Amino acid sequence: MEKHTKSVLRELATLNTLTEKRNFQLALVNAVGRLATSILDLDEMMEEVTRAIQTSFNYYNVALFLLDENRHEVVMQAVAGGFEDIAPGSYRQSVDEGIIGWVARTGQSLLANDVSKESRYVKGFLGEVLTRSELCVPLKLDDEVIGTLDVQSIHLDAFDQADIVAMEALAAQIAAAIRNARFYAEREERIAELAALNQIGQAISSTLHLDELAELIHREVSRILDVAAFHIALYDQEAGMMDYLFMIDEGIRESRHSRPVGQGLSSLIVTTKKPILIRNFEEEQDKYPPAIVWGTGKLPPSWMGIPLLVGDKVVGVMSVQSYRPHAYDEADLELLLTIGSQVAIAIENARLFAAEQTRRRQAEILRDVSRVMGSTLDLESVLHLILEQLKRVLTYDTASLLLFSAEGPAMIALTGYEDEEMVIKEAALRLGDSPIWQEMAATRQPIVIPDVRQDERWLWVPGAEHVRAWIGMP
Repeated sequence: MEKHTKSVLRELATLNTLTEKRNFQLALVNAVGRLATSILDLDEMMEEVTRAIQTSFNYYNVALFLLDENRHEVVMQAVAGGFEDIAPGSYRQSVDEGIIGWVARTGQSLLANDVSKESRYVKGFLGEVLTRSELCVPLKLDDEVIGTLDVQSIHLDAFDQADIVAMEALAAQIAAAIRNARFYAEREERIAELAALNQIGQAISSTLHLDELAELIHREVSRILDVAAFHIALYDQEAGMMDYLFMIDEGIRESRHSRPVGQGLSSLIVTTKKPILIRNFEEEQDKYPPAIVWGTGKLPPSWMGIPLLVGDKVVGVMSVQSYRPHAYDEADLELLLTIGSQVAIAIENARLFAAEQTRRRQAEILRDVSRVMGSTLDLESVLHLILEQLKRVLTYDTASLLLFSAEGPAMIALTGYEDEEMVIKEAALRLGDSPIWQEMAATRQPIVIPDVRQDERWLWVPGAEHVRAWIGMP
């Protein structure tokens, strides 16, 4: 009888201990749940909740994982404890491997009180790990798994049914908090997008100057998207050229330049008239031509670009890039396309305005040149004045005028060269054999060379080593 009494007392003591543990855990669950619902920023909420669980329950490690949009992987979004050196978003695990993957795939909780005996446990994926017991429960919204809550202990047999009940209760509250945070973020994002679209509309209608327009667009787009790098390129279909109007990469500005349509993602966009969304270039590079690096010289993992269309006509390309993988999604692409429709019209208007301004300047210059030519009979003076007037409509570093004679072409007026006498002398020795001059003399057509270093017809003249782009008019 005494033995039986002691057994009953032991059972009662165990029940009291379990009851106390459940009550204690319930209080912690409620406290952590209140914390989760009080924070509307998703990243902050997950960070604070994992930290609270880890310290309150004294676990070795706590981590929150969310399924990616394809539901093929879970991504660690927040961690506290033994693995907190891992940056959020940097660790991904397939749903086909590990305890965490299995829970995300099946939607069932899994308890391993000795991970060395659990075949689904992934060993050594993070170096030295002290985990002996692991409990993973699913995060669900309306019976759909959105992620997992994973807790670990350095002790064997660290978890029991009470822990499963507590963590599942916590997971339900965390999932609800995630939904609230997402709703809040979507609402705030939508408000910001509408405000930005309104700002962009006002900004781009305030100027007809392309350089100012590009600056404004970059500034406004950077307010609503992760923009580490950005560029706008104008497309000249007739010439087959891309004019890179504005390029900036982590604060490094590239000077405006042109290059032929060919390789690169922007060229692919203008030829196909279709946008490109790259979530992780390292994983998707086989689908696209090699990316052209510039600015910092780094290859951005996330790349998004759209054609700037006016009707069916491509007037250019706008692109944003991030050095964070998976920085953009389909919603971001739709937003950029919406912005692009406004930008394309603004660019076309600015182009028409610039063309009209150019025509007016050209007319003024022609009048000035005619007046100058009528004011003197000195040929050299007239030609130098023409070169001076030319710079009012055409940006150049150096320019020259040549006359042909039986002895060959000879420079009779030039500007911008450091040693004009040497250039005149060397040109007289070399230009008679130039395929370019011979072609112009025969066809009487102008020749444009975007990069003389890439043109086998080009003859180098001492004193003119700086030349990259060249245009000749007979």
